[in-house]
Amino acid sequence: MRPIISSTLNELKTRFQKSWEWRIGYVLIGSFLLARGLGLFSSLELVTLDFFLRHRPPEEEDQHVVIVLIDRTSSQDNQTMTDGYLAELLETILSNDPAVVGFNIFREETTNKVERLRLAHLFEKHENLVGVQKILPPNKILPLAEVSDEISNEQFGFNDVPIDQDGKVRRVFIGSYLPDNTPSNRKDNPFKFSFSFTIAEKYLASKGYELENLPADPETPSFKVPETGGFVGITRLKPTFGGYVRDGDISDIQTLLNFRSGTRTFDIFYADGLLDKSFNFERLKGKVVIVGATDSLFPRFLPVSASSNLGNKEYGYRQILPRLGITGAELEAHAASQIINAVLNERPLIEATPRLVEIVLIMMAGVGGILISNAFQTAQATIQNTLLLASTIIIVIVSSYLTLYLTGIWLPVFPISSILAITGIAYIAFYQSERLSLTESKKLEEDAQKLAEERRNTIDQIFNSIHAGPLQTLAGLLRNVRDGKLEQTYLLEDLEFLNREIRGIGERLRQEAIEDVYFVDARRDIKLDLNHPMHEVFYEIYNHCLQKELPGFQNIKVRSVVFESFDSNSLDIETKKKLCWFLQESLENVGKHALGTTRLFVTGKKDEESYTICIEDNGPGICSSHIGEGTKFFHRLEKQLEGKFSRESKPERGTICKLTWSLADNKRALQRLYQQELEDAYFEDSRRNVKLDLKRPLHTLFYEICHSYLQEDMPGFQSIETCSFAFEPCQPSQLTLEIRRKLCTCLQASLENVGKHAPGTTRLIVTGTLLDGFYTLYVEDNGPGIVSSYTGEGTKLFYQLEELLQGKFSRVVNPNGGTICKLTWPLRKVHGGFIQDPGFRSDPLSL
Repeated sequence: MRPIISSTLNELKTRFQKSWEWRIGYVLIGSFLLARGLGLFSSLELVTLDFFLRHRPPEEEDQHVVIVLIDRTSSQDNQTMTDGYLAELLETILSNDPAVVGFNIFREETTNKVERLRLAHLFEKHENLVGVQKILPPNKILPLAEVSDEISNEQFGFNDVPIDQDGKVRRVFIGSYLPDNTPSNRKDNPFKFSFSFTIAEKYLASKGYELENLPADPETPSFKVPETGGFVGITRLKPTFGGYVRDGDISDIQTLLNFRSGTRTFDIFYADGLLDKSFNFERLKGKVVIVGATDSLFPRFLPVSASSNLGNKEYGYRQILPRLGITGAELEAHAASQIINAVLNERPLIEATPRLVEIVLIMMAGVGGILISNAFQTAQATIQNTLLLASTIIIVIVSSYLTLYLTGIWLPVFPISSILAITGIAYIAFYQSERLSLTESKKLEEDAQKLAEERRNTIDQIFNSIHAGPLQTLAGLLRNVRDGKLEQTYLLEDLEFLNREIRGIGERLRQEAIEDVYFVDARRDIKLDLNHPMHEVFYEIYNHCLQKELPGFQNIKVRSVVFESFDSNSLDIETKKKLCWFLQESLENVGKHALGTTRLFVTGKKDEESYTICIEDNGPGICSSHIGEGTKFFHRLEKQLEGKFSRESKPERGTICKLTWSLADNKRALQRLYQQELEDAYFEDSRRNVKLDLKRPLHTLFYEICHSYLQEDMPGFQSIETCSFAFEPCQPSQLTLEIRRKLCTCLQASLENVGKHAPGTTRLIVTGTLLDGFYTLYVEDNGPGIVSSYTGEGTKLFYQLEELLQGKFSRVVNPNGGTICKLTWPLRKVHGGFIQDPGFRSDPLSL
């Protein structure tokens, strides 16, 4: 787990450093925090809160609160409500044992003192009857004048409602200080609970829940749970709450309304149905009954995020559209219900996160947008990062919604999602612009590389033309001179042919440049259309080459040529030309150097999805280890085709030259071609029974080679007193099996040189070190040193590796006595089958 965590932290550090190149994202985060601190997002946050509350799943009907509505247009035969009518209604309700009755109707002055006293007497008689008043200016309404001050203080609550700046109701009072005595310090004034809170408090008291101050916050009202002794606090609205930063009227104790969702929130009855004595009064027993009034023709709805039950057709108000708002009685029912259910049923109240947490969330969202904008770095990064950003924003919104719905906690969803979107889009655009600039730069670099490749190809073509023509003819002339064949006739013929070859080089290059689809050899008037099937082109080249009078062709008695047809559409014109050069050069090598050849077999064989050109003779075989320019060209063609080239002597006599490449675009055939090599990936020395798996770590192979060869009884090993081996890992998976085999062979040859040619050696140091992206294989002894300038096969192999690895090899005399053999190569950038570093220094020995 620790490497994974470390890698993740390093990746995040890299992305932060990258994003710091364009600091606009961090400026945006600071601007958002400042804007929210000034309350500039208040309206948008409140609208977001309304949207979340409005789209919650519907809840079940509240079993604690019911509403009784008096229809002003139908009560008392369309006459105005009287105190006698209201007293009779309240007496009917109270006689059926409700827990609390809330009388949410204001009464004006009346001339019927008897009915007014009858109504006031109900408050004196029933402690569970709660009346309503208004305490906030300018529309102050006092309790009934006929009730005592004690009753008005204990059984009357105010139903003033704070209105937000957009005219909507989202919060209610829990209580407030009466604005009477000392306006400068309101806490010295008498404190009054709201109508809805008074109802909830009396109902919970009947259940055994006593109202107390929260111990941790004395200003927060709470209810003590009788079973556990714990407290359930009523969430207070604080001035730092996101949607109310700019409002200055949050000094009183207020709370946000967590409305019950749906259109069947409360059981609603009408007064006329209760007074006809046919009503089932069991539906009122033990519950909170809120009595209010409405006008069925012109109902007055308060603008809130809840739906009114009056929109339900059961009550006969089909013309009233839902979601227009709720009546005053319903508002009081929602306010009382949320407190009751919070205490009894743990229904959440709306609560904001602390200010510091909100700041951290906004900062994390901004930084998250910056990181997401560069999460993917592929060719389709812009689309992928945009989709990831959109998905993250959706997840943030959905998570905020679920958090509000399940826990009542209101996260600053609008600032979070907004800063996430803005920083994400800004940095996606920034990285897209950077990628476009990088793509343009890469295109220019590719064009430059393409131009350099064309120049290199041109140089190769010129050199191949010179090598395959004039140089070969000149080599024949020199051979004839050495053999004493100085006849003037033959000499003139060869010189004239050499003259034609040299002059034909320019003509050939001009024709190839003009007629790009042709393989041209002006020396022999060869001009082949490469749009023809390639096996036919190969036949033509073969026929032209065999017609030339070359020494190796004079004694041929048996010759065979077969070129199977194959699909060459996957090959470009340049590659076809190089294949033609391969066949021509291989045949001319037989004609010029394989003297005494009597058999020549030339085949082009198709094997599933690969093709092999093979030239086999029975001449003298390979007489020198020198790697000529033709062979180097063949190796370059091997890499270009990602195929396999080999040129080796036959055990009995002769040479086999073979080139194999894949015909499949997906290179599945090439994989099968290399499978045999991978299965036989071993370094073997049968003389010492050494067989090492080349797929193992390379430094381990070096250890085993050293251990094996130091067991040999050789003169240079008999006097050794100090022997040191130390090899650092060098990522062998990035080297081909063939190069690993050659490295092992080179180390073996170095050790054998010490053992055979350095008698008297007392100190031998063999190391493999990795430094600054370069790996150095180092062998040092204190023997007699280099006593001959002869270059053996081991040294030649080192020089081959120097070229393949694009490294540096040296074999010098040790100033302290002995010999130092060192091979250094870069490990950073993959090129072909090995590792190449573009910054390789000309003298790696100074590392």
